[in-house]
Amino acid sequence: DLSHSPFIVFYEVTRACDLVCRHCRANAQRNRHKDELTGENAKGLIDQLASFPKKPMLVLTGGDPIKRNDVYELIEYGCGRGLRVAMSPSVTPLVTGEVIERLREAGLSRLAVSLDGVDAKTHDDFRGVKGSYAHTFEILNNARRVGIPIQINTTITIHNVQQIDAI
Repeated sequence: DLSHSPFIVFYEVTRACDLVCRHCRANAQRNRHKDELTGENAKGLIDQLASFPKKPMLVLTGGDPIKRNDVYELIEYGCGRGLRVAMSPSVTPLVTGEVIERLREAGLSRLAVSLDGVDAKTHDDFRGVKGSYAHTFEILNNARRVGIPIQINTTITIHNVQQIDAI
């Protein structure tokens, strides 16, 4: 019932990100911004979300949530408060197999990654970093290996609209 509870909440936990995506609205930067919510403030936000009559799904996004050193703690805290917690990290070398295992151990319920082209050139040009296409598939395989459900997001633009069927 949307009159009293949101279904899903996207929490942009940081602006920090190592990609330079064409469509970025997060004003991505290499390091975390000094005005981001502290861990305690973030937990306060999670407490507020958990107080809804029907708890929403919480999606941690950014920038790149992996750039927050307390992201595992936030996942555990959210799960402990009865929320389903998902994440949409930036596809960078920070998202290793070990990181994905830690995400699962923390209680992550879903991992979403972006696939914005049928080939490396299209995807990497859109994300601004060579190799991100190949790394997307590494992340998908690692998530599958540890049993985290996956979701693939695609941003359709003039650069890839002709590839929709192939994607």
